[in-house]
Amino acid sequence: MAKANDSSDFVGAARALRELLQSGPRHRQALALLAESYYRLHLVHPAVEFFLKSIDFLDQPRDSVIYLRLGELMLRQKNYEEAHKFYRKSLEYAITSEGWLGVAVSLYRLGNLRGALEAAMASNEQDKDRGETWGYLALCLLSTDRVGEADLCTRFLIKNLRKNSRGGLAALGGATTEKTVRKIDPDLLLADCVETKYIDWGGGLLVEVADTYLCKKGHYGAQTAKDLAEMALHECPENAAAHKVLSQALAWQGQSEAALGELLSVMRYVVENFKDAFRQKRKCFYDLFYDVEEQQEAVHEEEKRFAEQKLAVQAKLSEAYDQCRNLFPLLSSSEPIQEAARMHKKYLEELSRLSVSSLEPGALTERELESDL
Repeated sequence: MAKANDSSDFVGAARALRELLQSGPRHRQALALLAESYYRLHLVHPAVEFFLKSIDFLDQPRDSVIYLRLGELMLRQKNYEEAHKFYRKSLEYAITSEGWLGVAVSLYRLGNLRGALEAAMASNEQDKDRGETWGYLALCLLSTDRVGEADLCTRFLIKNLRKNSRGGLAALGGATTEKTVRKIDPDLLLADCVETKYIDWGGGLLVEVADTYLCKKGHYGAQTAKDLAEMALHECPENAAAHKVLSQALAWQGQSEAALGELLSVMRYVVENFKDAFRQKRKCFYDLFYDVEEQQEAVHEEEKRFAEQKLAVQAKLSEAYDQCRNLFPLLSSSEPIQEAARMHKKYLEELSRLSVSSLEPGALTERELESDL
Protein backbone atom coordinates (compact mmCIF):
# COMPACT_ATOMS: atom_id res chain seq x y z
CA MET A 1 0.00 0.00 0.00
CA ALA A 2 2.80 2.40 0.88
CA LYS A 3 4.47 1.69 -2.43
CA ALA A 4 1.46 2.92 -4.38
CA ASN A 5 1.38 6.18 -2.45
CA ASP A 6 5.20 6.65 -2.58
CA SER A 7 5.12 6.38 -6.39
CA SER A 8 2.43 9.08 -6.47
CA ASP A 9 0.07 6.67 -8.20
CA PHE A 10 -2.92 8.03 -6.35
CA VAL A 11 -5.40 6.45 -8.74
CA GLY A 12 -3.88 3.04 -8.10
CA ALA A 13 -3.74 3.74 -4.39
CA ALA A 14 -7.39 4.76 -4.30
CA ARG A 15 -8.50 1.64 -6.16
CA ALA A 16 -6.52 -0.63 -3.82
CA LEU A 17 -7.84 1.15 -0.74
CA ARG A 18 -11.42 0.87 -1.96
CA GLU A 19 -10.96 -2.89 -2.34
CA LEU A 20 -9.51 -3.09 1.16
CA LEU A 21 -12.45 -1.16 2.60
CA GLN A 22 -14.95 -3.49 0.93
CA SER A 23 -13.67 -6.28 3.18
CA GLY A 24 -13.12 -4.04 6.22
CA PRO A 25 -15.24 -0.88 6.01
CA ARG A 26 -14.06 0.35 9.42
CA HIS A 27 -10.34 0.13 8.61
CA ARG A 28 -9.27 3.44 10.15
CA GLN A 29 -5.96 3.93 8.39
CA ALA A 30 -7.42 2.98 5.01
CA LEU A 31 -10.18 5.59 5.35
CA ALA A 32 -7.67 8.39 5.95
CA LEU A 33 -5.37 7.19 3.15
CA LEU A 34 -8.27 6.95 0.68
CA ALA A 35 -9.35 10.47 1.60
CA GLU A 36 -5.78 11.69 1.06
CA SER A 37 -5.67 9.98 -2.34
CA TYR A 38 -8.88 11.73 -3.40
CA TYR A 39 -7.48 15.02 -2.07
CA ARG A 40 -4.33 14.60 -4.19
CA LEU A 41 -6.52 13.86 -7.21
CA HIS A 42 -8.52 17.08 -6.59
CA LEU A 43 -11.75 15.12 -6.08
CA VAL A 44 -13.25 17.38 -3.46
CA HIS A 45 -16.54 15.67 -2.60
CA PRO A 46 -15.23 12.11 -2.07
CA ALA A 47 -12.21 13.51 -0.20
CA VAL A 48 -14.50 15.35 2.22
CA GLU A 49 -16.69 12.26 2.65
CA PHE A 50 -13.82 9.96 3.62
CA PHE A 51 -11.98 12.48 5.77
CA LEU A 52 -15.20 12.90 7.77
CA LYS A 53 -15.60 9.12 8.00
CA SER A 54 -12.04 8.78 9.23
CA ILE A 55 -12.76 11.33 11.98
CA ASP A 56 -15.86 9.37 13.03
CA PHE A 57 -13.78 6.20 13.40
CA LEU A 58 -10.77 7.88 15.03
CA ASP A 59 -11.67 8.83 18.59
CA GLN A 60 -8.40 10.75 18.98
CA PRO A 61 -6.76 11.75 15.66
CA ARG A 62 -3.01 11.54 15.98
CA ASP A 63 -2.30 14.90 14.38
CA SER A 64 -3.94 17.96 12.89
CA VAL A 65 -3.51 17.02 9.22
CA ILE A 66 -7.05 15.70 8.75
CA TYR A 67 -8.52 18.97 10.00
CA LEU A 68 -6.12 21.03 7.87
CA ARG A 69 -7.20 19.05 4.82
CA LEU A 70 -10.89 19.48 5.63
CA GLY A 71 -10.39 23.20 6.16
CA GLU A 72 -8.79 23.58 2.75
CA LEU A 73 -11.48 21.50 1.06
CA MET A 74 -14.18 23.66 2.65
CA LEU A 75 -12.41 26.76 1.35
CA ARG A 76 -12.48 25.22 -2.14
CA GLN A 77 -16.24 24.74 -1.74
CA LYS A 78 -16.56 28.35 -0.46
CA ASN A 79 -18.00 27.01 2.80
CA TYR A 80 -16.08 29.50 4.91
CA GLU A 81 -17.83 28.91 8.23
CA GLU A 82 -17.01 25.21 8.12
CA ALA A 83 -13.47 25.96 6.96
CA HIS A 84 -12.98 28.24 9.96
CA LYS A 85 -14.30 25.52 12.28
CA PHE A 86 -11.92 22.86 10.95
CA TYR A 87 -8.87 25.12 10.99
CA ARG A 88 -9.67 26.10 14.58
CA LYS A 89 -9.99 22.41 15.42
CA SER A 90 -6.55 21.72 13.92
CA LEU A 91 -5.04 24.26 16.30
CA GLU A 92 -6.32 22.22 19.26
CA TYR A 93 -3.96 19.41 18.23
CA ALA A 94 -1.00 21.47 17.00
CA ILE A 95 -0.25 25.19 16.77
CA THR A 96 0.94 25.56 13.18
CA SER A 97 1.49 28.35 10.70
CA GLU A 98 -0.80 26.57 8.23
CA GLY A 99 -3.59 26.28 10.79
CA TRP A 100 -3.49 29.98 11.66
CA LEU A 101 -3.30 30.88 7.98
CA GLY A 102 -6.42 28.81 7.29
CA VAL A 103 -8.21 30.71 10.06
CA ALA A 104 -7.05 33.98 8.48
CA VAL A 105 -8.26 33.02 5.00
CA SER A 106 -11.65 31.88 6.33
CA LEU A 107 -12.19 35.10 8.28
CA TYR A 108 -11.02 37.22 5.34
CA ARG A 109 -13.60 35.57 3.08
CA LEU A 110 -16.25 36.12 5.76
CA GLY A 111 -15.40 39.83 5.86
CA ASN A 112 -13.89 39.79 9.34
CA LEU A 113 -10.79 41.82 8.42
CA ARG A 114 -9.64 42.44 11.97
CA GLY A 115 -9.82 38.77 12.91
CA ALA A 116 -8.19 37.78 9.62
CA LEU A 117 -5.30 40.17 10.19
CA GLU A 118 -4.74 38.89 13.73
CA ALA A 119 -4.78 35.26 12.55
CA ALA A 120 -2.41 36.04 9.66
CA MET A 121 -0.02 37.71 12.11
CA ALA A 122 -0.16 34.59 14.31
CA SER A 123 0.65 32.47 11.26
CA ASN A 124 3.55 34.77 10.45
CA GLU A 125 4.89 34.40 13.99
CA GLN A 126 5.01 30.63 13.50
CA ASP A 127 6.76 30.79 10.11
CA LYS A 128 8.07 34.04 8.67
CA ASP A 129 9.13 32.31 5.44
CA ARG A 130 5.62 31.24 4.42
CA GLY A 131 4.86 33.30 1.32
CA GLU A 132 1.11 32.66 1.43
CA THR A 133 0.90 34.31 4.85
CA TRP A 134 2.61 37.45 3.54
CA GLY A 135 0.10 37.47 0.68
CA TYR A 136 -2.94 37.39 2.96
CA LEU A 137 -1.36 39.98 5.23
CA ALA A 138 -1.07 42.19 2.13
CA LEU A 139 -4.73 41.59 1.24
CA CYS A 140 -5.91 42.44 4.76
CA LEU A 141 -3.82 45.61 4.84
CA LEU A 142 -4.90 46.73 1.36
CA SER A 143 -8.53 46.19 2.36
CA THR A 144 -8.04 48.51 5.35
CA ASP A 145 -6.14 51.13 3.29
CA ARG A 146 -2.80 50.48 5.01
CA VAL A 147 -1.01 50.60 1.68
CA GLY A 148 2.54 51.20 2.91
CA GLU A 149 2.46 48.13 5.15
CA ALA A 150 0.83 46.14 2.35
CA ASP A 151 3.69 47.06 0.00
CA LEU A 152 6.19 45.66 2.51
CA CYS A 153 4.21 42.42 2.86
CA THR A 154 3.98 42.11 -0.92
CA ARG A 155 7.77 42.30 -1.21
CA PHE A 156 8.04 39.43 1.27
CA LEU A 157 5.35 37.53 -0.68
CA ILE A 158 7.42 37.78 -3.86
CA LYS A 159 10.57 36.78 -2.00
CA ASN A 160 9.16 33.82 -0.09
CA LEU A 161 6.39 32.26 -2.19
CA ARG A 162 7.62 28.82 -3.11
CA LYS A 163 8.29 28.02 -6.73
CA ASN A 164 5.72 25.78 -8.38
CA SER A 165 3.26 26.59 -5.58
CA ARG A 166 0.14 25.73 -7.59
CA GLY A 167 -1.47 23.77 -4.78
CA GLY A 168 -2.64 24.47 -1.26
CA LEU A 169 -3.81 27.88 -0.11
CA ALA A 170 -1.66 29.66 -2.71
CA ALA A 171 -3.92 28.22 -5.43
CA LEU A 172 -7.14 29.54 -3.88
CA GLY A 173 -8.71 32.93 -4.50
CA GLY A 174 -7.98 35.14 -7.48
CA ALA A 175 -9.52 37.97 -9.46
CA THR A 176 -13.19 38.85 -9.16
CA THR A 177 -15.29 41.12 -11.36
CA GLU A 178 -18.29 42.88 -9.86
CA LYS A 179 -21.05 43.81 -12.29
CA THR A 180 -24.19 45.80 -11.53
CA VAL A 181 -27.17 44.81 -13.64
CA ARG A 182 -30.34 46.90 -13.79
CA LYS A 183 -33.59 45.01 -14.33
CA ILE A 184 -37.12 46.29 -14.76
CA ASP A 185 -39.67 44.83 -12.38
CA PRO A 186 -42.84 44.16 -14.46
CA ASP A 187 -44.96 44.88 -11.39
CA LEU A 188 -43.17 48.18 -10.69
CA LEU A 189 -42.47 49.68 -14.09
CA LEU A 190 -41.13 52.95 -12.67
CA ALA A 191 -38.71 51.27 -10.27
CA ASP A 192 -35.36 49.82 -11.26
CA CYS A 193 -34.21 46.57 -9.71
CA VAL A 194 -30.44 46.60 -9.21
CA GLU A 195 -28.68 43.25 -9.01
CA THR A 196 -24.98 42.72 -8.34
CA LYS A 197 -23.30 39.77 -10.03
CA TYR A 198 -19.79 38.47 -9.54
CA ILE A 199 -17.55 36.70 -12.02
CA ASP A 200 -15.05 34.54 -10.15
CA TRP A 201 -11.92 34.31 -12.30
CA GLY A 202 -9.78 32.43 -9.80
CA GLY A 203 -6.10 32.37 -10.64
CA GLY A 204 -4.61 32.03 -7.17
CA LEU A 205 -3.14 34.26 -4.49
CA LEU A 206 -0.69 36.19 -6.67
CA VAL A 207 -3.50 37.14 -9.02
CA GLU A 208 -5.76 38.19 -6.16
CA VAL A 209 -3.12 40.48 -4.65
CA ALA A 210 -2.42 41.94 -8.10
CA ASP A 211 -6.13 42.52 -8.73
CA THR A 212 -6.53 44.16 -5.32
CA TYR A 213 -3.67 46.56 -6.07
CA LEU A 214 -5.44 47.68 -9.23
CA CYS A 215 -8.77 48.07 -7.41
CA LYS A 216 -7.26 50.05 -4.53
CA LYS A 217 -4.49 52.05 -6.21
CA GLY A 218 -5.35 52.16 -9.92
CA HIS A 219 -2.49 53.63 -11.96
CA TYR A 220 -0.25 53.74 -8.88
CA GLY A 221 -0.66 50.02 -8.30
CA ALA A 222 -0.20 49.01 -11.94
CA GLN A 223 3.51 48.16 -11.78
CA THR A 224 3.11 45.99 -8.68
CA ALA A 225 0.08 44.29 -10.26
CA LYS A 226 2.08 43.72 -13.46
CA ASP A 227 4.98 42.14 -11.55
CA LEU A 228 2.66 39.82 -9.61
CA ALA A 229 0.68 38.78 -12.70
CA GLU A 230 3.89 38.02 -14.59
CA MET A 231 5.10 35.97 -11.63
CA ALA A 232 1.86 33.97 -11.75
CA LEU A 233 2.27 33.44 -15.50
CA HIS A 234 5.83 32.24 -15.00
CA GLU A 235 4.38 29.51 -12.79
CA CYS A 236 1.46 28.75 -15.13
CA PRO A 237 1.43 30.36 -18.62
CA GLU A 238 -2.18 29.18 -19.15
CA ASN A 239 -3.52 31.17 -16.17
CA ALA A 240 -6.36 33.12 -17.83
CA ALA A 241 -6.98 35.27 -14.75
CA ALA A 242 -3.32 36.33 -14.64
CA HIS A 243 -3.50 37.35 -18.32
CA LYS A 244 -6.62 39.37 -17.54
CA VAL A 245 -5.04 41.25 -14.63
CA LEU A 246 -1.84 41.79 -16.62
CA SER A 247 -3.95 43.30 -19.41
CA GLN A 248 -5.55 45.73 -16.97
CA ALA A 249 -2.16 46.73 -15.55
CA LEU A 250 -0.78 47.33 -19.05
CA ALA A 251 -3.84 49.40 -19.96
CA TRP A 252 -3.27 51.59 -16.88
CA GLN A 253 0.29 52.11 -18.12
CA GLY A 254 -0.89 53.14 -21.57
CA GLN A 255 0.31 49.98 -23.35
CA SER A 256 -2.90 49.37 -25.28
CA GLU A 257 -1.64 46.94 -27.91
CA ALA A 258 0.10 44.76 -25.32
CA ALA A 259 -3.06 44.86 -23.20
CA LEU A 260 -5.13 43.66 -26.15
CA GLY A 261 -2.68 40.82 -26.75
CA GLU A 262 -3.20 39.63 -23.19
CA LEU A 263 -6.98 39.72 -23.64
CA LEU A 264 -6.67 37.51 -26.72
CA SER A 265 -4.81 35.04 -24.52
CA VAL A 266 -7.62 35.28 -21.97
CA MET A 267 -10.22 34.27 -24.56
CA ARG A 268 -8.11 31.35 -25.68
CA TYR A 269 -7.18 29.98 -22.27
CA VAL A 270 -10.53 30.44 -20.56
CA VAL A 271 -12.08 27.96 -23.02
CA GLU A 272 -9.10 25.61 -23.23
CA ASN A 273 -8.77 25.44 -19.44
CA PHE A 274 -12.47 24.64 -19.05
CA LYS A 275 -12.26 21.78 -21.54
CA ASP A 276 -9.00 20.39 -20.17
CA ALA A 277 -10.14 20.49 -16.54
CA PHE A 278 -13.44 18.76 -17.27
CA ARG A 279 -11.79 16.19 -19.55
CA GLN A 280 -9.16 15.34 -16.93
CA LYS A 281 -11.78 15.04 -14.21
CA ARG A 282 -13.86 12.65 -16.33
CA LYS A 283 -10.81 10.53 -17.11
CA CYS A 284 -9.95 10.37 -13.43
CA PHE A 285 -13.48 9.16 -12.63
CA TYR A 286 -13.32 6.45 -15.29
CA ASP A 287 -9.88 5.29 -14.13
CA LEU A 288 -11.11 5.11 -10.55
CA PHE A 289 -14.60 3.72 -10.95
CA TYR A 290 -14.95 1.96 -14.31
CA ASP A 291 -15.45 -1.45 -12.73
CA VAL A 292 -17.64 -0.47 -9.78
CA GLU A 293 -21.23 0.61 -9.39
CA GLU A 294 -20.32 3.99 -7.93
CA GLN A 295 -19.16 5.31 -11.31
CA GLN A 296 -22.47 6.95 -12.17
CA GLU A 297 -22.78 8.48 -8.74
CA ALA A 298 -19.22 9.81 -8.96
CA VAL A 299 -19.68 11.53 -12.33
CA HIS A 300 -23.21 12.78 -11.68
CA GLU A 301 -22.01 15.58 -9.40
CA GLU A 302 -19.70 16.92 -12.13
CA GLU A 303 -22.40 16.64 -14.79
CA LYS A 304 -24.67 18.87 -12.73
CA ARG A 305 -21.96 21.52 -12.70
CA PHE A 306 -21.23 21.39 -16.43
CA ALA A 307 -23.95 23.83 -17.55
CA GLU A 308 -23.15 26.21 -14.69
CA GLN A 309 -19.43 26.18 -15.50
CA LYS A 310 -20.17 26.67 -19.18
CA LEU A 311 -22.23 29.80 -18.43
CA ALA A 312 -19.37 31.12 -16.29
CA VAL A 313 -16.95 30.67 -19.19
CA GLN A 314 -19.35 32.51 -21.52
CA ALA A 315 -19.46 35.40 -19.05
CA LYS A 316 -15.66 35.53 -18.95
CA LEU A 317 -15.47 35.52 -22.75
CA SER A 318 -17.93 38.40 -22.91
CA GLU A 319 -16.03 40.39 -20.30
CA ALA A 320 -12.72 39.88 -22.10
CA TYR A 321 -14.21 41.01 -25.41
CA ASP A 322 -15.84 44.05 -23.77
CA GLN A 323 -12.42 45.04 -22.46
CA CYS A 324 -11.01 44.57 -25.97
CA ARG A 325 -13.64 46.94 -27.34
CA ASN A 326 -12.70 49.54 -24.73
CA LEU A 327 -9.17 49.48 -26.15
CA PHE A 328 -10.18 49.76 -29.84
CA PRO A 329 -10.17 53.61 -29.97
CA LEU A 330 -6.60 53.61 -28.65
CA LEU A 331 -5.17 51.30 -31.32
CA SER A 332 -3.37 52.52 -34.42
CA SER A 333 -4.25 49.51 -36.57
CA SER A 334 -7.51 47.75 -37.35
CA GLU A 335 -5.93 44.28 -37.57
CA PRO A 336 -5.98 43.59 -33.80
CA ILE A 337 -9.62 44.72 -33.71
CA GLN A 338 -10.57 42.23 -36.41
CA GLU A 339 -8.58 39.47 -34.70
CA ALA A 340 -10.35 40.09 -31.38
CA ALA A 341 -13.78 39.93 -33.04
CA ARG A 342 -12.83 36.75 -34.91
CA MET A 343 -11.56 35.01 -31.77
CA HIS A 344 -14.59 36.02 -29.73
CA LYS A 345 -16.94 34.59 -32.33
CA LYS A 346 -14.84 31.43 -32.74
CA TYR A 347 -14.73 30.59 -29.04
CA LEU A 348 -18.39 31.39 -28.45
CA GLU A 349 -19.32 28.98 -31.25
CA GLU A 350 -16.94 26.33 -29.92
CA LEU A 351 -18.38 26.71 -26.44
CA SER A 352 -21.94 26.40 -27.73
CA ARG A 353 -21.07 23.03 -29.29
CA LEU A 354 -19.52 21.62 -26.13
CA SER A 355 -21.44 18.93 -24.30
CA VAL A 356 -20.65 16.42 -21.61
CA SER A 357 -20.37 13.64 -24.20
CA SER A 358 -17.91 15.63 -26.32
CA LEU A 359 -15.51 15.71 -23.36
CA GLU A 360 -15.79 12.03 -22.47
CA PRO A 361 -12.54 10.01 -22.46
CA GLY A 362 -11.86 8.94 -26.04
CA ALA A 363 -14.04 11.63 -27.64
CA LEU A 364 -12.46 13.48 -30.55
CA THR A 365 -11.18 17.00 -29.92
CA GLU A 366 -12.16 20.00 -32.06
CA ARG A 367 -8.82 19.81 -33.87
CA GLU A 368 -9.20 16.09 -34.56
CA LEU A 369 -12.73 16.61 -35.89
CA GLU A 370 -11.52 19.39 -38.20
CA SER A 371 -8.67 17.21 -39.51
CA ASP A 372 -11.11 14.35 -40.22
CA LEU A 373 -13.30 16.72 -42.19
